[in-house]
Formats: sequence, structure tokens, C-alpha cells
Amino acid sequence: MLRLMMACNDLTIANQALGICRRTESEKNEYIRRGAALYFVRLQMAHLHEALKIVSEIQGCPNLRRFVDQCPQATPLICLPNC
Repeated sequence: MLRLMMACNDLTIANQALGICRRTESEKNEYIRRGAALYFVRLQMAHLHEALKIVSEIQGCPNLRRFVDQCPQATPLICLPNC
């Protein structure tokens, strides 16, 4: 479960970095912004792939599956300041 939480956290950080990158409006560095945006999208895809592999592992393990089934259905969304 901790690995899944870490992958989700990494995905969130990559998404936030992509948002910051897209808000940058300097024409002087446009080529850097575009390249960075593509990098953060690839990074998100990698973390999503990692998370989906972990979900598959959880589904294949009865003990982990029971643990997940005992969790509350809705988990509150927490947003830190400046997110």
C-alpha cells in the first residue's frame, strides 16, 4: 500500500510541475517550456504505469485485497497550500 501511495504522490508532483511549466509565459524560453512539458507528461505516464502494476499486485494478493476492501469507500482530498 505504501508503494501505491508513493506512486500516487509522485504522479501528483509531476502533474503540479506540468501545471507550473504550462503557466510560464516567457517566449525567450519557449523551447525549454515545451520540452519540459513533454518530460513531465512522460514522467506522469511512468508513475501511472507503476501505480497500475501495484494495483494488479494488490488484486492478486488476498491479504492485500482484504486490507483495501476494509478501507473507507471515500477518501477525503487534501490540498496543501500553494498547490
